Amino acid sequence: MRSWAKQNTKRNFIQQSRGGRGTFTIVVCHPSICRWYMGGVESFMSTTKWPAQGAPWQGIKGMAEGEPATFGAGCYWGTEKFYARDFEADHPGSILATSVGFMSPDAGAMQNPSYEAVCTGRTGHVEVVHLRFEPSKASYEDLCRHLFTFHDPTTMNAQGNDRGTQYASVIFAHSDEQMATANKVKAEVQALLAAGKLAGAGFRGGSVSTAVVKANEYYSAEEYHQRYLERQPGGYCNHRKRFSWNGLA
Repeated sequence: MRSWAKQNTKRNFIQQSRGGRGTFTIVVCHPSICRWYMGGVESFMSTTKWPAQGAPWQGIKGMAEGEPATFGAGCYWGTEKFYARDFEADHPGSILATSVGFMSPDAGAMQNPSYEAVCTGRTGHVEVVHLRFEPSKASYEDLCRHLFTFHDPTTMNAQGNDRGTQYASVIFAHSDEQMATANKVKAEVQALLAAGKLAGAGFRGGSVSTAVVKANEYYSAEEYHQRYLERQPGGYCNHRKRFSWNGLA
């Protein structure tokens, strides 16, 4: 019998079915979370809201408040959770809005890609969380440091069982200052890794492969992807808290 862990990839959780009247989405969850009935899915939905309850994701690109930040760390469901829930809990008032979607290091990449297109690995886009933060509540350096605590930055184009260029570890910098800060934090993580101070983090490799690149156009994913793990907290997530910066020299 195959274990659930061996099948536990994001794509096993999402199936697209096309009918004569258009496209509908079926979200497929682990049996302990969802059960099939009458051809659909009945979900045990959460009533617990994440701390970050700012502007809706639809308006994030037009927001004037705060500053932008964009991170890729594998499946964007978990990446969003670790900022909208965990980071906001540690830095109240810092996260003004979050949205999950796609960004490419290539400014000439396909415009408005769909989730299905990105999953082919041929569009050049990365799954990202795009957010607006309040710099008086938390710094961009704080955001970058947090990124490395919940994913593996040493595995190229892979996080756990999710493999492909869309799952790359990437920091998309929106300014020269952000670029410099991201590279500084990346170098700090590499130094800690080389010194053996992150042995308990469970990183698979010995070198940080996180790319730091200039931010390009952001395209939001479909609505059913937004704040997915807030609505279904038992849904697929291959992220976990790996280490704390507290006490690290």
